[in-house]
Amino acid sequence: MTRRRATALLAVLALVVVVVGGWAVFTKDPPPTELGDVRDYEVGRMSSPTTFYRPSDTLPSVTDTTGRATTTDGPRTSTTGPRTTASQRPTTSTPQAGVPDGIYRYKTEGSETVHLGPGSTHTYPDETLISYLPGGCGFVASWSPIEGRRDLYNLCVEPFAIDTYEVDHAHFGQTDHRDFYCDPPMRLDVSGTGVCWQAEEKTKVDRRVSVTREPITVAGETFQAMRVQIRDKLSGEADGEAESEWWFLGEERRDLWLFEGLVLRAEVHINTDASTILGNITYTEDVVLELMSTKSER
Repeated sequence: MTRRRATALLAVLALVVVVVGGWAVFTKDPPPTELGDVRDYEVGRMSSPTTFYRPSDTLPSVTDTTGRATTTDGPRTSTTGPRTTASQRPTTSTPQAGVPDGIYRYKTEGSETVHLGPGSTHTYPDETLISYLPGGCGFVASWSPIEGRRDLYNLCVEPFAIDTYEVDHAHFGQTDHRDFYCDPPMRLDVSGTGVCWQAEEKTKVDRRVSVTREPITVAGETFQAMRVQIRDKLSGEADGEAESEWWFLGEERRDLWLFEGLVLRAEVHINTDASTILGNITYTEDVVLELMSTKSER
């Protein structure tokens, strides 16, 4: 073998090592989120909130050619300026009546996958945490199973409804962050339909909610629960479907210091195509969560 061919072969081998090594770094499971990480994140969110533009609470009235007052379709235009995200809502030092507060541990089964090239799959740890903080029209619930993956919901309690939510995914060393608002807030205590929007109306989420009440046994206790089935149809920058079932505590349990709205169990299935900084990708996620202990870790 000539010196030139040997040099070329070494260069190719070096490139293979770099590519394979880099791929291993990007595709291996990120570290799980620990209790200390959750506490640090709560402090950071409250001290450095993010913003996104949200429409007004009321539809603007217009008059048609017959003189009848009507309302406009589609996303509402803002008349009040920028709105707050879940993390910006005013908070209280102590939980209000009917508001969960604390950090709770959940038995977890599931994973997320980005179907792009060879793909990237993250398997979630066997145990994950949901953080609950009083604030805004009720409380903020945040789930982060691994580094770079987070769901954060601002939930109202009177009535029980989703106001805003934020979603983070991280693959191939890149994080995709999306803010959503429900206009008006999407009721979770009664069956019905509604619409949620990604900030700047990039994605529309047509949502159908079905609510029943039933007992459920978790963590060795039987609770009265609101079983909330949610069916989402996404269109726009992200297209696809999401189906989920949530069992929320439907009664206050002062003996255990548990409050209405606490997640007892959840099953989530997502299949979407989305435009990201990595290009158009297909994303799937399947998760089952079940409360492990009625004792808060904060």
